[in-house]
Amino acid sequence: MHNVITKQPFSRSTSIRILFAYFLNLFDLICTTIWINLYGLSIEANPIGRKMYVNHLAIPVKVIMLGAIMIVLHILLKKEPKWSWVSWLILIVYGVLALYHIGIGVTILLI
Repeated sequence: MHNVITKQPFSRSTSIRILFAYFLNLFDLICTTIWINLYGLSIEANPIGRKMYVNHLAIPVKVIMLGAIMIVLHILLKKEPKWSWVSWLILIVYGVLALYHIGIGVTILLI
């Protein structure tokens, strides 16, 4: 029997959470790019994100760098499954961002 203290086996659901979080990351990138193209850079609430868009680094960072980070995370979680809660945290953060973008889209459509 496994518990939080002992080493738990790596589950397929952890892989799915990491993959889904990466797709939500891409959704964030697409939505942010659309909003910036329509309404200007000031719509980007994240100051680091603004700098990345100004320097044309948003797409490489979000696609390549975060993709690489997700792969490394996947490898690390296979070795230490007790840290699988990190995959939940990342999924929740990107899920909230997705809801934020959906909220902006609905607000714009209603105006």
